[in-house]
Amino acid sequence: PRGALGAYPRHLTESLGYWAEMAPERTLIARRDPALGGDWRRISYAQMLRDVRAVGQALLDRGASARRPVAVLSANCLDQAVLTLAALHVGVPVAPVSPSYALLAKDLAKLRHCRGRVEPGLVFVDDGARFAEAIAAACPPGAALIVARNPPPGRAASLFAELLATTPGAAVDRAAAAIDPDAPAKILFTSGSTGMPKGVINT
Repeated sequence: PRGALGAYPRHLTESLGYWAEMAPERTLIARRDPALGGDWRRISYAQMLRDVRAVGQALLDRGASARRPVAVLSANCLDQAVLTLAALHVGVPVAPVSPSYALLAKDLAKLRHCRGRVEPGLVFVDDGARFAEAIAAACPPGAALIVARNPPPGRAASLFAELLATTPGAAVDRAAAAIDPDAPAKILFTSGSTGMPKGVINT
């Protein structure tokens, strides 16, 4: 006989909140950081929850929403991990785009195609100088630009550190409580090996 379905998290960051309480100092994610001489930069469950709430508030302050998702153009990094969880925490879809579309392709056609499918309200890159050409092609004039470092010349941008310094308010908790488990959480693009990439919605 089948058993009854037990309780389960309504959305991903409910589990983050649970472990932030149960094992606050346990490492959730880590990466070697050249700025630390190659030592590990670690983010604990408790620190991640604090950062997620701060960045979630910053996203809401900048108008990010289900209709104005976050596009990520750069490769994996710890800031991207925090940003992704923050967006999911407040119900803002995330659309990571392969950095090869931004850095290796000469015509940026696939990058522009992805941007047209998503119409982001906010764009994140880790290095504004390195991705300057991609920013010009894929960051709409009305979208907020967030960079981890090196803001590109001629384009207003916020440093990711500014988002981390935001004080979260009740809006973050309201947004998390209002999340529909069946709503889009991520838009993952196919490889585009046989044509233009297609956006696949993950709830």
